[in-house]
Amino acid sequence: ISPRNAVFQYFGSEIRNNAREVLDFHNRTGFTAITACDWTMYKAVKASFYHIQPYMMEVDNLPQAALDFSTGMRICHAPSNQNYRNLKRSETILETVNRLRSDFPNLESVLIEGKKNRECLEMKSLCHMHIVSLLVTFGFNAIESAAMGLVPVVQLDNFTRLLYPDSPVVHATESTLYDTACTLIQDPARLQETGRACREWARREFDARTMVQRYWYLYDLINNGQSVTYPELFR
Repeated sequence: ISPRNAVFQYFGSEIRNNAREVLDFHNRTGFTAITACDWTMYKAVKASFYHIQPYMMEVDNLPQAALDFSTGMRICHAPSNQNYRNLKRSETILETVNRLRSDFPNLESVLIEGKKNRECLEMKSLCHMHIVSLLVTFGFNAIESAAMGLVPVVQLDNFTRLLYPDSPVVHATESTLYDTACTLIQDPARLQETGRACREWARREFDARTMVQRYWYLYDLINNGQSVTYPELFR
């Protein structure tokens, strides 16, 4: 392989954990790199690296989240492994959820940890809101929840907001999470409406056909230095 016929794509830990080595490799070899649109990755690389949100899914093949509140309201959080709990600010999230539970007796918290994907989907499908992260902007987990009709709550950075200005994903910080969640809990109709909007947004932005078009466009841009029309397959 050579820089003329190969592109490297990074999805997370390799750049987060080995930023200097990765940069040195690309500076030395001239290979082009693509990273996800995640600040923990692009803050470590040069602006000349290309960025794309790589997640794609078939929205209609995912279970749809709970839309009624007859048995109460459920909020979930998936803290990942121990190494990433701080990256998501999981302890702050769990403390806030416990505070919310004391104020709203019908609220249930669902902790998703150490489960296979099918189990995660089943657990999320019973929930209404997913507090994702208060440090890292949204990744696959948040987009998957949006595609299911849950309302993801996450701290959105300015870069992501510029990329997705019409995103219905709910923004919150460590200092605003409690109030943001309260507003949604006290207005179930708004929560339902936002969940539906999230599902349609995920369908529009991350459907597999849409993402293949974007990759095709990006590869052409890298290879030719200009945008090229999509192939007949996508017309």
